[in-house]
Amino acid sequence: MTLTTSGSYTVPANVYQISVVVRGAGGGAGGPDLNSSGNGGSGAAVTALINVTPGQVFNANVGRGGQPGRWWGSGGNGFTPSGGAGGLGWANGGSGGSAGPTNYSGGGGGGGGATSFSLGATLYMAAGGGGGGGGANATGSGVTGQNGGASAALGAAAAGGVAASYTGDGSGGSGGGGGCTTGGAASPPVDDSISPSIAAGAGRSCAISTATVSAVTYSSAGGSGGTGVPGGYDPSNPTQAYNSQTPGSNGSVSITPVAPTIKLTKTTTGSASGVATFGYTLTGVTTATESISVTGSATVASAVTHTGTYGVAATVNESTIPAPWSITGLVCNDTASAITGNVNPVGTVTGSTVSIPATQMRAGAKIVCAYTNSKTATITLRKTWSGASVNDAVSITATGLTSLASIANTASETDSGTAQTVAVGSVLTLAESFTTGSAATYNTTLACTGTSGLVGSTLTVGSADTAIVCTYTNTRKIATLTKAFSPTSISVGGTSTLTFTLSNPALNPAQTVSFTDTLPAGLRVASPSTVGGTCTGGSVTATALGQTIVVANRQVPAGTATPTTCTISVDITTSATPR
Repeated sequence: MTLTTSGSYTVPANVYQISVVVRGAGGGAGGPDLNSSGNGGSGAAVTALINVTPGQVFNANVGRGGQPGRWWGSGGNGFTPSGGAGGLGWANGGSGGSAGPTNYSGGGGGGGGATSFSLGATLYMAAGGGGGGGGANATGSGVTGQNGGASAALGAAAAGGVAASYTGDGSGGSGGGGGCTTGGAASPPVDDSISPSIAAGAGRSCAISTATVSAVTYSSAGGSGGTGVPGGYDPSNPTQAYNSQTPGSNGSVSITPVAPTIKLTKTTTGSASGVATFGYTLTGVTTATESISVTGSATVASAVTHTGTYGVAATVNESTIPAPWSITGLVCNDTASAITGNVNPVGTVTGSTVSIPATQMRAGAKIVCAYTNSKTATITLRKTWSGASVNDAVSITATGLTSLASIANTASETDSGTAQTVAVGSVLTLAESFTTGSAATYNTTLACTGTSGLVGSTLTVGSADTAIVCTYTNTRKIATLTKAFSPTSISVGGTSTLTFTLSNPALNPAQTVSFTDTLPAGLRVASPSTVGGTCTGGSVTATALGQTIVVANRQVPAGTATPTTCTISVDITTSATPR
């Protein structure tokens, strides 16, 4: 908004920083004679950023333009309604000097009033008015009033100097502009026989020293000065127009909430080389799309600034994610939170989208959203049963992944889970636990294909990995068989006992064992045949003088905390004809 008359500005909700331009008023033009009158000078302008709080009320004291000098008459006055609208107790423009009454010289223009911007009793910014234009005389033209200048010194307001009138046939001096620490200097009257030109008054500009502002700039872009008129006026022509020279323009105060902005940064991890390009769509901002390209593993800060509107919600979505990348981090922070009061992080993150509510899109906010994407691979968990006890069941887990539940519906089967995505560089711990049955009854192995990163049960996903399959294989433990002769040597016709020892692993259920043993050459089952031992069930066929022993469905007791054993014994002898 722009205030062109004195008034107030109430800081709206969600506004925490404003840009303010304060402009002093322009000086009035001088009066003409046979020569041209001078233009008024432009008022000063000062621009700055001010940190604010919603609900604060600032006051603007807007300066008014200086009035023009008259031809063949008295000088113009700085226009200060109500005792100083150009300041109202601040800095008024000085009056222009009057021309002498002897002939028809022009009066000087009045200086422009200064404009101020304050919060209560604290002055934040002020800009002085421009000087009035010089009046012309018979031999010299009036010069342009001086523009407002720049000064960082801020003190009590000082009115512009009042030009002295001339009593002879000279033009009136121009008025000084409204000042800050000091008023604009007024020009003295000068007779046309002494000098053909009349100096003009000056304005000043000043910036804050009692309150904090930033990004201060100065210029002479305040209210424009009044425009002088050509000379050649003939007082003998009663119909000729005069006093067509103009006053200076009024000052003003422009206030603009600083729009919130959003910028993006992109970090990629897990890639040694190659270029990846990510696309973004945004709402609630001026630039709705953007793309960022990254080479290898790096961080790139985008140069694009997305400008929003204070009090209007915005969203950012990473809408294009090339394979094999996945989003692994997203956080937005307001880097101007010390000004806006936003609590970091801002917004609500859902997947690759962050939603920033209207209450956090505050004027002055500078929000940076940091996206992190990691190169990915897939991992499939797999289970292979071999010789399983039907209905045994396990759960296979890996850090951060959905577990695989596998039930042995048959003695031999393979179950696979769904391929899951993991970031390159991830370190996963794999584990298998029995939910039915006991691991002690199986021999277990773990192997992963598609990677070289498995050490023990820890898997590190490498940058070259794409599709990894990790398989737990459980093979049922079986009873072991040993045999021994006692005595170990016999003479022809002698007898030895052959003992088979069956051992069932700890915790293994009872097992049924069948096997056939063929005796070495020169040995036969003793006659009569004698079979013994502690194993039960089934049958043992050992035909006298035969060379084979057949065991069918002999029972081995279940293992306990330690392996359980049983024996089968058969007497043997030598062949009738030794070899």
